[in-house]
Amino acid sequence: MTDENFVENASEEKPEEICGTDAEQGQDEDYEYDDVEVLQATVDRKLGEIADLRSKLARARSEANKKKYGDLIDFLISDIVGYRTVISDLTDAECDLTDLEYDPDRISDYDSEEVYEEYLAGLDEKDRDSETLADSIRNDYCDDVLEDVFYAVGMKILSSEDLLDAVADCEFVVTELGRAAVMEDSLYDLIFSDAEDEDEEEETYEALGKKSKKKKACKKKGKKSKKKGKKKK
Repeated sequence: MTDENFVENASEEKPEEICGTDAEQGQDEDYEYDDVEVLQATVDRKLGEIADLRSKLARARSEANKKKYGDLIDFLISDIVGYRTVISDLTDAECDLTDLEYDPDRISDYDSEEVYEEYLAGLDEKDRDSETLADSIRNDYCDDVLEDVFYAVGMKILSSEDLLDAVADCEFVVTELGRAAVMEDSLYDLIFSDAEDEDEEEETYEALGKKSKKKKACKKKGKKSKKKGKKKK
């Protein structure tokens, strides 16, 4: 935990307008302008916190404090890179990192989860709420990107006989494919429409571990909740 509030007055110096991005040019239509504004305000706040931490690092005498401030600075720089990358993608603006002295090849030796908890502990309630909101927006966007990647991978597999054969040899992937398929009504009907009689269908249910009377309950558990601000392709 911090022995002092290392983000003194950082939130009081937020600019009134978004700096570094132009949300009116090329912004993804499926995201609200407010989302980009929240992300940029978070970046601006973190830049102020970095300046404050660097000042404290210069005055620190103990090695423990030097490491603490240094780790927090490294963490915030990494965090800003993530936010700016998302903002750049949403606005089609250039992702400029020159002011951060960011080295992508540098490997930090701190525990990111521990540092993040310490960082949150140093924020006031208003900034902590802002941090939570911005982190949620970023995570939702990253989830969308991953879904696009997974879809592209799936289509690539379906278009390649070699990949289909490789997937068929992977028990885990085949099981997950079957699990996903029986959660979709249209696919479920197709899968079991060719059953010759009730006995054969019942055997299939038992093999999958899913009785027909439990289908609806299973489906509810498998459905994904809709997220606010989700990007649609």
